[in-house]
Amino acid sequence: MAIDVVIATAGMGSRMTVISDQLHKGLLPYLDRPILWHIISRIPENLQIGISLGYKGKQIRDFCELVFPERHIIFLEVDDWFSETSGTAYSLTCAEGDLNSSFWYLPCDGYFNESFFEPPLAESIFFVQDVQPENSGHYQTFELDAENRIKKSMHKVDGLSAVVAFTGIMKITSKEDFFRDLRKIGAKEFTAVIPFGSKTQPLETWTDLGNEKAYVKAISETTAFDFTKPGEFTYILPNDILKWWPDELSAMQKTIKPNFNRKVFPDKIRTNGEFLAYEKSPGSSYYEHVTPENFSKLMRWLRENFWHVVNQNIETSCREFYEQKTRSRVSLMATSLSKPDYKIRSVDGVAVTEWEQYFNNINWDDIVVNAAVGLMHGDLQFDNVIFDLETQQFKLIDWRNTFGAETVLGDIYYDFAKLLGGIRLNYKLVKENQFGIQNLDGDVTLEIPTAANSELLEEILKGEAEILGLDYSKVEILVPIIYWNMAPLHAEPFSLFLWALGMKNFELLK
Repeated sequence: MAIDVVIATAGMGSRMTVISDQLHKGLLPYLDRPILWHIISRIPENLQIGISLGYKGKQIRDFCELVFPERHIIFLEVDDWFSETSGTAYSLTCAEGDLNSSFWYLPCDGYFNESFFEPPLAESIFFVQDVQPENSGHYQTFELDAENRIKKSMHKVDGLSAVVAFTGIMKITSKEDFFRDLRKIGAKEFTAVIPFGSKTQPLETWTDLGNEKAYVKAISETTAFDFTKPGEFTYILPNDILKWWPDELSAMQKTIKPNFNRKVFPDKIRTNGEFLAYEKSPGSSYYEHVTPENFSKLMRWLRENFWHVVNQNIETSCREFYEQKTRSRVSLMATSLSKPDYKIRSVDGVAVTEWEQYFNNINWDDIVVNAAVGLMHGDLQFDNVIFDLETQQFKLIDWRNTFGAETVLGDIYYDFAKLLGGIRLNYKLVKENQFGIQNLDGDVTLEIPTAANSELLEEILKGEAEILGLDYSKVEILVPIIYWNMAPLHAEPFSLFLWALGMKNFELLK
């Protein structure tokens, strides 16, 4: 079957090292979904898709096979996507034999939300968008005549005005003529053979996501607060949740725990390479539904269906997870801790001491030895609990894949501490940028969004800990440790917010 639409993902330009040096840029999230997902989803199902593979080609293939199993996608291997002579022209040449007599070409570095595939076009057309003069140096730009046809073409020239940027999207009506010209000129980039007089068409909804500056700008305009963590991305698809890590082991390990208690986890959990997907559960974040009554129901459900203490020694994993991981995370804060903003004297009027004193006073032996061993979630805050108001059913999502060396068991104390930490700090509101921090010469004031009825929820949590025979003081000491573990994983000002909040919690426990 001949290819109607070729999507280019092969070249070294598919890297964005500042954002993620381990993920193909076509798989970076935009509007909660991978860029490539948006592109494929806009292509009519009657058109045959081909995807050129080079840089991170296995990631692209694994993603498509997992997320678009119903689409018959042809993968086109580009053998040279890395040398000085490789470029868009060579990548297209590798696809020549599989292309239809007329074909569409789409790069994987932009978002559009309009249909332009129908009706059939009588001549080749190149899709453009207006560009500001200060950004013209990022693009192939065209100067157009009165009929919107190309009269001049410039390649990445700064400061141009009265020009439009070529989005990279084009429809070629004569494959034979296009590749004949490409071979005749021998250019590295196919834009060299776009003939003057060619027709252009503006794309109203096109958003450039192809370079780090443009991507960061686009994300800042669509996201209240960047809550992502390095080395991990979460995507919200229409029917599935999709996760990515930079190694296949993490995805595989994530499938182990649900096998021991399928009723509390989502359905249709599956992996392919570095990706894991599972079916969206009916309902929404428990933050939207939590009340003291519902919280008691959740805790009872967890106690009866999930938390069961077993007699097993996992001290080595506890030591690794609590002490060694925390020391590693604190070491990641070294650069930040040397900055003036981190020289804190008080938090919300509570006088605090040097952070080293809090850290050195942690009784790791007590935390490690007195674990309540059982099946545990590992990140049990309300955003990772889905509640279906209609059926009154719960599901647990985004569980931790390991606890030290353990892939199934862990310390139930940690689940209680994550719940307490999420009651005192509403992560859903943080993601909506509803938090604040002010630092006046070391006197820090925090605007802390809490879960509704937080004091009542804490009392219920304390009562549930007593039912399970847990020492609630250990739950409380783990909360500031959790905040400090989170701090180096997030950007400012949330990193400083977490660090200061941890100091305040340590001081209040004295």
